[in-house]
Amino acid sequence: MKKLLRIFLVLVVLFVLLVGAGLFTLTRPGVQKKLIESRLPEGSSVRTVRVTTGSLEFSELKLALPDGTDVRVATLDTEFDALAALFDNTVKLGALNVGGLVVEIPQTLIQSPTPATPPSSLPDTPSQQTPTAVVQPVSTDTPAQEAPGSPIDVLYAIGQFDWLIDIDSINLEGELRDGAGSTYSIDLSSGAIRPGEEATIEASLKLNAREPLHAGLTKFDASSRLFLKQNIDGGFEQVSLESLSNASDQRGSNLLTVSQEIDLSVEGFDERASLKLLFNADLPKPEIFLPEMAGVGPVNVQGSLVAGVEGSELTLTETDILLSSSGTEMAAVELKKSFTLGGPKDLSGDLMDIRITNLPLALLAPWMPEGLVLSGSDLSARLNLTGLPDGVLQLSTLEPIRL
Repeated sequence: MKKLLRIFLVLVVLFVLLVGAGLFTLTRPGVQKKLIESRLPEGSSVRTVRVTTGSLEFSELKLALPDGTDVRVATLDTEFDALAALFDNTVKLGALNVGGLVVEIPQTLIQSPTPATPPSSLPDTPSQQTPTAVVQPVSTDTPAQEAPGSPIDVLYAIGQFDWLIDIDSINLEGELRDGAGSTYSIDLSSGAIRPGEEATIEASLKLNAREPLHAGLTKFDASSRLFLKQNIDGGFEQVSLESLSNASDQRGSNLLTVSQEIDLSVEGFDERASLKLLFNADLPKPEIFLPEMAGVGPVNVQGSLVAGVEGSELTLTETDILLSSSGTEMAAVELKKSFTLGGPKDLSGDLMDIRITNLPLALLAPWMPEGLVLSGSDLSARLNLTGLPDGVLQLSTLEPIRL
C-alpha cells in the first residue's frame, strides 16, 4: 500500500513539473512569438509578443493580406480575462490601446474597370406625348427565397450573437494610405462597452494632402458616431449611426457635404427588426465632379427609408427621395403603399408617384449609356405606378411629358 502511495506521489510530482515546464515554455516571449507568427498570413511578422494570464502586448505587427493590403501596428496592448472567455462566453478586456496603425491599400483595389457599353442612338422625341400606360406582368405566385448568407441573416445575427462584450475603453490612432499617394488620419475611441448598457463609439477620418486631388479637393473630413445597446444575454438590440462628411478646396469653398442617420432595432431570436434611414447630400458645384452638369446650379439630394423585417419578409413602409437645385424641386419619388419582399405580395392599388419638374437633361447625361445623347429643353413629367388586380404593374403619365 505504501509502495502504491509513493508511486502516486511521484506521478503527481512529475505531472506538476511537466505542467510547470509547459507553462514556463509557453510564457516565454520567444516561444509566443513563434506561435503567433505561425498563424499569421504569409509574409507577416511581429517583433515582440507578451501574453500572460491577464494581459496581451504586441509591437511592430505586420500583416500581409491576400488582396495586397498591408497592415502595420506599432503597439497593441490590453488586459483580458481568459476565464471569462472560457466559462462565461464573454470577451472581457481592459483598456484596448492600438497605436501607430497604418493600412496601405494597393492601387489595384481602388481602380474599378469601366464596363464597355455599345453605342446607342436616341430617336426623335416629340415635344409632347399624350398620357400612355406601360403594362408589365409581375409574378406573385412564388415568394422569393431567402439566399443563404443574405442581408436578412446578417441583420438577425447582430441580435443573435451569443458572446458578451465587456470592454473598459478603446483608443486607436493611425492612418490609411490609398495607393494613389493620399493619406488619411484615423482616430477611434469609445468608453465602456457593457452588457445591458448603452455605448458610444466615435471615429474620424481626415485627408492629409500636400497637392490638390480631383477637382482641386484638398480637405476632406468624415466623422461618425455609433450608438450600441447590448442585450444582457448577448447580441445588440439597438444600433444607431450618425455620420457627416465634408470636402472643400484650397480656398475653403465647400465642394460636398453628406450626412446620414441609420437607426436599427433588432429582436434577433424572434426574427424581427426595423430600419430607418435618412440622408442628405449637398453639391454646391456639381460640375466639378460631373462636367455634364455645368450650369445646373447647386444640387441637393435628400431622402428617407423606413422598413420592417419579420422572418424572411422585408416590408418597405416609407420611401421618399427629393432632388432639388437652388431650392427648387426638380424630381421627387414617393412611395404610396408598402411593399413586401420575400413573402406573399400585394401589389394592387396606388403604389408610387414620380414628379419631374424642369429637370435639366444634363443631370441624366452621366447615367446614359455611352453614345446615347439627350438634347432638348428641361424635362417635366408626372408618372404614377399602379398595381392592377390581375397582378401587373401599370406605369402611366398623369400629364403630358414635356421636353
